[in-house]
Amino acid sequence: MPWRLALKEDEVSSLQEFADKTKDKIEYIRATALVQRTRGKKGDEVANELGVGRQAVYKWEKMYSKSGLDDLKRKYSPGRQAT
Repeated sequence: MPWRLALKEDEVSSLQEFADKTKDKIEYIRATALVQRTRGKKGDEVANELGVGRQAVYKWEKMYSKSGLDDLKRKYSPGRQAT
């Protein structure tokens, strides 16, 4: 049996809700990857289905376990200063 990402049911629900509501493709992919991992899919299976690298999936797992949903959200830079 493949390794599963161990999350509580409310955490999985929050991830799924976040994926459903976000309009950002990257955030959707990150949250969907973690939901699939909780359901027992292997990291490389998830990566292939979502069109990302296997290491990215594992990186997102680490990010989520460290800081929760906030770390999965995309960070936007302010951009170039007006001159």
